[in-house]
Amino acid sequence: MKECRQTPSNGALFHIFLKKQDSGAWSGSVTGRGIPEPIPFSSLSKMVLVLEELMDLHETLPDTQPGCRAETPDVELEILFRQNYSWQGRFRRPGDPKATTFHSVLELLILLETALEQ
Repeated sequence: MKECRQTPSNGALFHIFLKKQDSGAWSGSVTGRGIPEPIPFSSLSKMVLVLEELMDLHETLPDTQPGCRAETPDVELEILFRQNYSWQGRFRRPGDPKATTFHSVLELLILLETALEQ
């Protein structure tokens, strides 16, 4: 199922594609506004670093939506604020109308791992 959503005007919206490695670690790629090609990451902590860098560039990225992919992302991540060296926002799994909010990067990582293991 193809799903395209608009970037919220007050935050940064990213689509996260994940795959579980044989070791149990998660890797994948991220797409979002102004990102022409998916950016790979090899762990959830590296995903955080990639997203942090993309949000630093958020003001300079072209105002274009990512192209729709044939596959649905595993997680849609909306970062609303970056305050006190942390992130606040929400994530949702496609097909689940309810978004889960988080108030720190650590809380996001715990919620993601819990959701992905279900």
